Amino acid sequence: MFFEQALAISKEIRDPSLEGRTLISLGGVQIDLGNYSKGLEYLEQALSIRKSIGDRRGEGVALDSLGRVYNEMGQSEKAVQYFEKALVIDQAVGDRGLEGWTLHNLGWTYNRLGQYIKAKAYLEQALDIHQEVGNRRGECRTTRDLGKSSNMLGQKEQALAYYKRALLIAEEIQDPFGKATTLQNAALVFVDQKQYDVALSCLLIAKQIFDQIHSPYSADTQKWIDTLHKTIGEDNFAALLTGVEPQAEHIVDQALQDGIRN
Repeated sequence: MFFEQALAISKEIRDPSLEGRTLISLGGVQIDLGNYSKGLEYLEQALSIRKSIGDRRGEGVALDSLGRVYNEMGQSEKAVQYFEKALVIDQAVGDRGLEGWTLHNLGWTYNRLGQYIKAKAYLEQALDIHQEVGNRRGECRTTRDLGKSSNMLGQKEQALAYYKRALLIAEEIQDPFGKATTLQNAALVFVDQKQYDVALSCLLIAKQIFDQIHSPYSADTQKWIDTLHKTIGEDNFAALLTGVEPQAEHIVDQALQDGIRN
């Protein structure tokens, strides 16, 4: 493996900075493979090295990476602890880009923990920074997550406004995954309002995109479609599918323009 060779070389030439970067990369590979314990081991080593050489920025990156791993493992409270430490360092070294992502990760985690007011506060800070530094991908993701916070707080119109904005950015930066994920989240707003035609349209488009990019999220979207099927019944679903499938894009565009039906 390339990174393992790079790690061996970094140790041989005694370059701790390179060793730390390589360990971060190795940790990421292991996480992607689902080997969380091995990934954590590499990341903890990277953190230790970066502390030892006084690489404060690198220390913040390692802490943020560890937080994301603990989120993947379902240990969100522990993830928050790592993100908070990373945030202190990001702010101390004045790296606004990293600060924006760490604030986003804190907001995303608090969404996951069901603490939506706190999540929204962090996400709003993250959005300001993403816009300041011109991070359009970060702006898209954070805007989408603000939509979730708003929806869960009962702020349906504001949630739709965030989702509409996130979709525009996703189109602009050609981010199909971002578009599909936003549509999937927006579907929940319309389900809550019993606008099942719009909800199904969002889900059909999202699934089509996930299929095109070979994303495993396609299976999750299908589960949401199946849940909607059960909610409204076989006959209603069949009629709804026949009506919305040919014009799903138009239905979604019109709904985002009109907002929630009274």
